[in-house]
Amino acid sequence: MNTTGKRQQQRNIWIISFADLSCLLLAFFVLLYSMSTLDSGAWPSVSAALSQQRDITTAPPATVATARYNIASAIRARAINLDYLHAVLRDILAANAALASAQLELRADRLVIRLPVDSLFASHSAKIGARAETAVFALGGVLGNITNPIAVVADAGSEWELAVARAAAFADVLSRSGYTRDITALGAAGATNGVTVHILAGGGG
Repeated sequence: MNTTGKRQQQRNIWIISFADLSCLLLAFFVLLYSMSTLDSGAWPSVSAALSQQRDITTAPPATVATARYNIASAIRARAINLDYLHAVLRDILAANAALASAQLELRADRLVIRLPVDSLFASHSAKIGARAETAVFALGGVLGNITNPIAVVADAGSEWELAVARAAAFADVLSRSGYTRDITALGAAGATNGVTVHILAGGGG
């Protein structure tokens, strides 16, 4: 072997020592791992963390508002414009024979519907007639689509208790026909001898 070959072997002989050292270190760490004990208590949490992968292809479920007052309920609670409601009720009252004699009055803060008592109640009675009840149901079907506060005022002359009973009976029919908000029923002692429905401009929550 020439001198150049011997020098090349001497330069590369360190690789053998490095390979031996690497094998010894690997054997040492394998021995340490084999003598160690696995923390079984921490394994479930690690496994759960690895398994919780978010599926980006699936849209998250829509959140349903459960609070009583939220944006959706605030939008629904908006009161209907009285000018528009006046036009709608005018056509409905004119098309119904039992309510054709009703009078509409548009004020700044409310829409007033005046109904003569003889078209609704028998004399000295707080029971609405069958024909009149059907007509009031038609009126309540329209009012059931609005959120404007409503007050019913009945006038029975000097018979205040009868007036209160008539107002309550009229309000009950409106409630049963679809108006879901509370209705204020009042009795009055005057000379109009009729039923007045006040539809206020403001909406409630």
